[in-house]
Amino acid sequence: GAPINFTTAPAWVDTLIKFTPSEDDPVIDDILVKAAVFVNVSSNLTIYHGVDGESPAMTPVGIQIDPEQWYRLTIQLGVQPEYEFKAFKVLLDGVLVTSSAAYTDTSDAPVEGGYWFMSPSISETLNAVAFQGTGMVDELVVTSDEVSFENVSSVVLTLSFDSALVTVAQGGVPLTTGAEVESGETIEIAAADWRELVSVNGTDVTYDGPVGAMVLASTGTVSALASTTVTFTTQPYSGTGAISTGLGGTQPADKVAEWALANSLGAGDLDSDMLDDYLCNVAPATNPELKVLSVVFDQENEEATIVVGTTGSTVDFDSINGTLKVSTRDDLSNSSNWSDPIEVPVTVEDPNTTATVVVDLTGFNGVFIKAVIN
Repeated sequence: GAPINFTTAPAWVDTLIKFTPSEDDPVIDDILVKAAVFVNVSSNLTIYHGVDGESPAMTPVGIQIDPEQWYRLTIQLGVQPEYEFKAFKVLLDGVLVTSSAAYTDTSDAPVEGGYWFMSPSISETLNAVAFQGTGMVDELVVTSDEVSFENVSSVVLTLSFDSALVTVAQGGVPLTTGAEVESGETIEIAAADWRELVSVNGTDVTYDGPVGAMVLASTGTVSALASTTVTFTTQPYSGTGAISTGLGGTQPADKVAEWALANSLGAGDLDSDMLDDYLCNVAPATNPELKVLSVVFDQENEEATIVVGTTGSTVDFDSINGTLKVSTRDDLSNSSNWSDPIEVPVTVEDPNTTATVVVDLTGFNGVFIKAVIN
């Protein structure tokens, strides 16, 4: 209860706090205020401190504050060792806050990386701790004994993710959204079926594991400068490269993912019976079959125009996953005598359930034509 003279020995104010950003910088006109800390409208931690020979200043220190997070705020009141002016240090989660507006132990002027903030008051005693505005405070301690940070995480990271889209684990133990890990620890991430890990983000967060196109699982170290929320983002496959699937053979990754997700299919649900459904971009068990609706021969130009549709008229030729191609042959004596399927220009007719292709018949005396989607 007695005032503490911090020029003879340091005084410490140590508390857990949830900051609420201020819409306006506070007005501090009490000349007995030795130190103040608040969060400005830009969510930046801001220090109220003295300036040699000038009015006190309010200096943002480049630390973004999450109003949903608890922080350990520690203020040490004392004197700068070299020039013995009244000053204070600020620690956030045990990490010393630095600023170009502050001093080091030996500097006679503010320098980059300084940590002693000049006190804005000439008073030498700590008489009270006050709070202004809104926020939350817990475990407030005022003491002349040095505060210990042993066994205290310098930075605590709160994980945020949709468990239906991504799983996160540490040492093989699954974590739930809202779980906390210490900065610098290793985590394992796995995206859900048909999804890739896009980013691991947060204020001043770094993650050294792989992320990006077709990264389905990732292990790495997550770190941050101050306690914050780490958010994990995924998206459907963006890669266009071919992947093996239960459909049989390989298919473009992005198209398979889009079709499977649209039909609520997991990676283990696909089978070869669904191939036609996938190629035609329809629901499983639709089983569409191509059919030739009409053929018009142009003998003068040596070409045939064919109109193709499907059974049930369920296929939208504007959005098929496969490619409409044609094969030709000049006799039916050999069932394996079809030419390789050739992609040809396609005109899709409204309402998108038929497609028109023109087939070059140059050099054929008689010809058979087959349309396929593959």
